[in-house]
Amino acid sequence: MSAFALLLGLATVLGADGLEPPLVAGRDVSLPEKTSAVAPVYPEIARTAGIEAMIVLRVTLATDGHPTDIKVLRGIPLLDMAAIQAVKEWRYHPTVVEGVPRRVELVEVVPFFSGDGGLASAFSSLVRDRSQPSYLRVAAISRLVGLPKKRHKSVADTLGKVLNDADEAVGTAARAGLAAIGSEAK
Repeated sequence: MSAFALLLGLATVLGADGLEPPLVAGRDVSLPEKTSAVAPVYPEIARTAGIEAMIVLRVTLATDGHPTDIKVLRGIPLLDMAAIQAVKEWRYHPTVVEGVPRRVELVEVVPFFSGDGGLASAFSSLVRDRSQPSYLRVAAISRLVGLPKKRHKSVADTLGKVLNDADEAVGTAARAGLAAIGSEAK
C-alpha cells in the first residue's frame, strides 16, 4: 500500500480535520455532565416584544469539555446569538472512553421565557409532540426534570403520558425523569 493510500484511508476514518468524529451523546455515550452554565442574556428588544422561545443548538465539545462548534438547529434570529454566546461559556466534564478523552456532540436547548410557567408549558408540549425528533423530545424531558419542585406534579403528568411512547428513547427518558423527581412529584 502506498503512503498516499494509507494517508487517504486515515483521513477517511478520522475526518477532514484529522480528528476522530465526535461521539453522539445519548447514542454512543451518556450526556456529559454540565459543570457550569452561564444564563443567556435575554435581548431587551425580544423581551419587550414578548418573544419567548427555545433555541435548539447542536454543540460539539472538545476533549476537555468546552464547546468548540455550535450550530443553530431551530431558532429565532433575535435570540440565536444570545443562546450561542451563553453556550460558548458553558463547561462539561470531559468524556473519557477506555481511558481516552473524546469529543462529544450533543443537543442543547436554551430557553428564553419570562417565567418558568411558560417554560414548563413549552417543554411539555414538545415532549408530547410525536412529530418532533427524538433528540429534541429527550432534551425537553431533561429540562422538565430540572424545573423547580413546585412544577414537579405537572412534569410527572407529562412524563406519565409518554412512558410507553413508540419512540423507545423518549419512553426511557420519561422513566428516568420520573425516577429523578420521585416522591417530589406527589
